[in-house]
Amino acid sequence: MRMKKKMILFTVIAILIMNGGIGCEKTDTNAIKTEATIKNIPIEDNCGDYMVLVGNINDVSARWYKPENLSEEYKIDNLFVRITYSLTDKKYNCGFGGYKPIIIIHKIERMKK
Repeated sequence: MRMKKKMILFTVIAILIMNGGIGCEKTDTNAIKTEATIKNIPIEDNCGDYMVLVGNINDVSARWYKPENLSEEYKIDNLFVRITYSLTDKKYNCGFGGYKPIIIIHKIERMKK
């Protein structure tokens, strides 16, 4: 009888883990968590929108993304944030900067630099 109770408990725990738990925030399984900077790229630079910069602007490995769902409260140039996002299959034409991947932000919070 004891073994049967353990198996039932194990099964319930396994189901909860596979379903993301009870009351847990569910995000895309391919979601990426990182620190980033929100940048306003003006129309003069042939982009004209807010972008997300992951990495240092002077570093060749820095990555630029166009957020599909950046809320107004985060549209602040040089705002340092922690984000969880996932890539889409879409690209955004940022003029001279070329085509940038479009992301969906799942979670965002301000940070102090």
